[in-house]
Amino acid sequence: MSINQSEAKNALGVFISSIHKSLRTSFWYRVYDHCSDDPDGVEIPNPNSVNNDERREAIEKKKILGDLYLMSFRSQTGLSQDVYIELLVNAGLLKKNTTSEGYRVLLSKWKKYFSEIDIDAEFEGSVFFKSVCGNSKRYFIRIGPKQSEYNQNVRVQINAGKYAPPRIQNIRNLRQSLANAIDDGQENPTEMDRATVRQVTDTAVNAHFALLRNKTPKVHVAEEHAVAQYMRLRPGMMRLLMEHWVEKNHQDSAKIENNFKRIPNLQSHANFVAGARHAANNSLIKKRVAEVDSQTARGEYKKGRIN
Repeated sequence: MSINQSEAKNALGVFISSIHKSLRTSFWYRVYDHCSDDPDGVEIPNPNSVNNDERREAIEKKKILGDLYLMSFRSQTGLSQDVYIELLVNAGLLKKNTTSEGYRVLLSKWKKYFSEIDIDAEFEGSVFFKSVCGNSKRYFIRIGPKQSEYNQNVRVQINAGKYAPPRIQNIRNLRQSLANAIDDGQENPTEMDRATVRQVTDTAVNAHFALLRNKTPKVHVAEEHAVAQYMRLRPGMMRLLMEHWVEKNHQDSAKIENNFKRIPNLQSHANFVAGARHAANNSLIKKRVAEVDSQTARGEYKKGRIN
């Protein structure tokens, strides 16, 4: 991304203003996702290797981080973590720490920025879930109109269990506009990508075979079909496909989580969610479900009268 501070501010400002106008009520978003905030970084220990308390704590930590992750403004933009951070750094709203890992949110710069783009937004830092997030502040922005039921601060919103942001009808168009505004003209796949893709693929396949001495169906696809499919992609299409895949994964995960949200026991909740995800991605299970559905189908319903 080779854009200056003014261009970065303008691109982000248009996106924030559009979200602000599209929301029916305000919502607090987390501005910056620290690496320690990633729920996928929490490993659930095997029940046979640790005691129940350690496993329960890991499950609870993963759930809390997963809930907070839903509030991520980065996720709302549809940008990757690296691109999003670079955008905020270019806009002068985020600064890399020189003595520790991660970045520092520039509170005063954000408040000044909101006055520049002229929207009724708020910015605050808060410490909560110390056992999970530690003593460091997490920073949030409130975007959207202040209706009668709006949450006055992020702690009120979290205590109410409102982690998932409201749905925005035209979010896909807004994300695409933001991506176009910060695009530095590099196509994906680029001409260099096209020139080196066969070499990269052959190197990966040969290394896999040298290590494991087998060629699975996935390796066969990579070796014989993936390059040809990749070369057929129009410039810029890979980025759009990745955005679609990420969004689809988020939606599918949210649906599964929602099905078991009323299970109070954290371990049972995690087991049910894991089982549902396994079933959703297992071809044999899906095939068996389809067979049972076809065998037990009652046929087409026909409305009639009882004589």
